[in-house]
Amino acid sequence: MKKTTLGTWIVRFIFCIAVIATYKMFDNLLYIFNWVKSFFNMLTPFIIGGAIAFLLFPICKKVEVLLSKTKKPFIVKRTRGLATLIVVIFALMVISAVLLLLVPMIYNSIVDFISAVPEYLTDVYNFLSEHIKDTAIINEVINDIKNYFSFENIAKFFTSLDYNSYLNGITSVFSGVFNTLIGAIISVYLLLDRKSIKKMLIRIGYISLKPKKIKKISEIASKIAKVIYTFIFGQMLDAFIIASCIGVILSLFGINNSIVLAIVYFLFALIPYFGSIIGVISVFLLSLVSGNIQQCLMATVIALLMQQLDTNVVNPKVVGHVVGIRPLYVILGITLFGGMFGFVGFFLGPPLMSIVIELFIEFIKLRENKKNQACDSLAQKGIIARIKDSVSFDEDFKNTSSDLEDIFYDGG
Repeated sequence: MKKTTLGTWIVRFIFCIAVIATYKMFDNLLYIFNWVKSFFNMLTPFIIGGAIAFLLFPICKKVEVLLSKTKKPFIVKRTRGLATLIVVIFALMVISAVLLLLVPMIYNSIVDFISAVPEYLTDVYNFLSEHIKDTAIINEVINDIKNYFSFENIAKFFTSLDYNSYLNGITSVFSGVFNTLIGAIISVYLLLDRKSIKKMLIRIGYISLKPKKIKKISEIASKIAKVIYTFIFGQMLDAFIIASCIGVILSLFGINNSIVLAIVYFLFALIPYFGSIIGVISVFLLSLVSGNIQQCLMATVIALLMQQLDTNVVNPKVVGHVVGIRPLYVILGITLFGGMFGFVGFFLGPPLMSIVIELFIEFIKLRENKKNQACDSLAQKGIIARIKDSVSFDEDFKNTSSDLEDIFYDGG
């Protein structure tokens, strides 16, 4: 009988511990998910800061190159800090200008709408009086509306509100604003220390992975960054061009709150495919409550014409085929990532889906190469008879990766 060694008992003990840990993990899966969620909530400022630094990095890099060309030693020695400072101040100025422009206009639109409600009701009453002969029905409808908006019903509505949910909503809003502010501060430090962070990541990579894998990961990361940068700045430029044209044309035609309509269209136009359509609908609804029917129709027609110009001319020229995947996968990306990350997911859905497909194709290529190398190795050893069919199979499917690219990517 073979004697059991101490090492065997240790292996068995570790295996039993692993089985128990796995069972307890599945038994407390909800607790683990909540812990992971809490962990990522704590890291929210760093995630926001990383996203802001990622967006500002190419601008900082270009400003840094421009500053390094100056002959003043004081500027040359501090190019990174000065570039970061200039970009941050410029970003704050742009955000402040948009808020100072947008908030008063939204407030004025709400005030104009509230003050115009009696006039709208009078127009509706006159319209109904002209087309409906039985005034008793009209009076009954008006009395029902008055009773619905009576003081007792309004007081009952406010007393039945769940104030805890509103307080939670207010708390989450302030928490989001606080995390954004902390994230903005963190982004400044990330931009200043980006070279040291890069060196640290490279050192960790070299002690953890093979040089070949590090090179492959670096190539994939560069490709991902290029796709995201090109898409974001292209989409923003495209939305800005069309929204500016809409604002100018609406102002020339004397449409009320034309700048607000243009900004709203710009925000929705950031979403690929659906955004510009939702932007046209938003222009219709906002112009309906802030002006008369004639202005509403005029604003809607102008926005619709500009949306068609954007779809057929401007967007292909500015954004081009950056993402390149077929419309079906673009819609899938918008739906999937939009459901996971909200507005940011709607905006970044197409490039993220393109990255997922690119990684999937790279994985298929890697597996095919390993399989082909294994077959070639066996063939060189003389084991031809056993793998003959397998080799012919691989010859037939050597172009599988190109077939995959035809499936996912839009050749047009």
